[in-house]
Amino acid sequence: MAHLQFLVKPVSSLCNLECEYCFYLDLATHQHDKPRKMTREVLSLLMDRAAEYFIQDPNDKDGTEVTANGAATADNGSNLKIIDGEHSVSFLFQGGEPTLAGVEFFKAVIEEQQRAFAKFNGRVPVFNSIQTNACRLSEELVSLLSANHFFFGVSLDGPAHVHDAMRFYKNGRGSFDEVMKGIELLRRYHAEFNILCVVTDIVVKHIAEVYAFYKDHGFYNIQFIACLDAFATMPPHPCTTDPKPSAIPFKAVEQAEHYHDCSCASNSSSDAADHAPHSCGCTDNATALRVASNTPASCASDAAKDASAVSDGKRFLSDEAYSEFLVKVFDLFYDDLINKGEYVSIRHIENYIALLLNMEINACNMTGVCRIQNVIEASGKVYPCDFYAHDDFVLGDLKDNTLAQIMNCQRAQQFVNTSRIENGSCLKCDYFKLCRGGCVRERENNVNIRCAAFKNFFAARLPKLQHAAAILSGMQG
Repeated sequence: MAHLQFLVKPVSSLCNLECEYCFYLDLATHQHDKPRKMTREVLSLLMDRAAEYFIQDPNDKDGTEVTANGAATADNGSNLKIIDGEHSVSFLFQGGEPTLAGVEFFKAVIEEQQRAFAKFNGRVPVFNSIQTNACRLSEELVSLLSANHFFFGVSLDGPAHVHDAMRFYKNGRGSFDEVMKGIELLRRYHAEFNILCVVTDIVVKHIAEVYAFYKDHGFYNIQFIACLDAFATMPPHPCTTDPKPSAIPFKAVEQAEHYHDCSCASNSSSDAADHAPHSCGCTDNATALRVASNTPASCASDAAKDASAVSDGKRFLSDEAYSEFLVKVFDLFYDDLINKGEYVSIRHIENYIALLLNMEINACNMTGVCRIQNVIEASGKVYPCDFYAHDDFVLGDLKDNTLAQIMNCQRAQQFVNTSRIENGSCLKCDYFKLCRGGCVRERENNVNIRCAAFKNFFAARLPKLQHAAAILSGMQG
């Protein structure tokens, strides 16, 4: 079985907001290519590369097959030889703010997907999702995307006074009112969506109010995302401790000089919901547990702002606050489940429950090893992960390389292999089955920087977590 996934950046880091904690604005300063809109040419090439991945013989792209007597036949793909097993492909459009690409771009997405995948006659289903701040949603865009079964991940950090503290326009005005109007538009068109909340100290301080706000507004599908520190303050990826491998060993990847000379400093129950947006572009199998003109005018100021935050050692989520968050949000979830008979889908809690039930999950920060996420920048360059969309980690370019070449190149393999936990104390830890070491970007000396927070949570709430797992397993059965 092959599930291929892409995290597509149609306008790179360009955004109509200037959220204070945005990690991708920070990363964009480490990319030589300036932010821009993806062209139709690159988009078409992406769909062709994705489709050819599933073909047994990549040279057989038109549905032709050689029969027993040596004659070639073509029948619009019914005889096309694809690799064995069941397959699917998912595209998550993210930014920056992907809706800045415009309605015509997404019309082109649908047209190019239909063209490239028509040859498979439904044997390779395609899933689409989009992560958005919802401030620029129009009737035309929502109508188009909902009619074509796009799943929406909407960034909303809680009530206005919490949300607007971090998510604001370049003039400092908060974005809460526009987000809520965007959500109302999604509901009017019966679009499926979930809520993405970036966990900061401010969110933790008001977590009970944030949780109640979501329920009061009927938001029962939530993904809480721990806020990342700036790239330059984070430990290097373990693959940078070895000599740098080449991205594509058989074909050189053009590398222009970097902005910085640093090797690793710096969001339902349907099929669409199973491919819903995640901060890292992942998909997640724990859904079964659920009950019923492109000029970056501010680039220079953004870079200076990020550099200032880094030099000040600014962190938006302290370890103590994250420890408090894990306990408090679980208590709110558990009280609803046990005492009120209500179920709120919270992604990380569902994943813990899935692991307790020996179910497989695909959330990359909870599997213990990195995977190649196929982050496609507007330029056509491919990166392994949106947390490492940095010129030192570029794997290749769609213009020059097939996906198989990109995903199996030396740099990609080293990125994956060096991410495995080898720390003896971690492997012996009673909670390693649930923690798995967390995200590599948050590891220092092969230990997660939030290790104490995870240990505190599991020590305090593991029996209740196991109880919740038993109840949900019974409901599922």
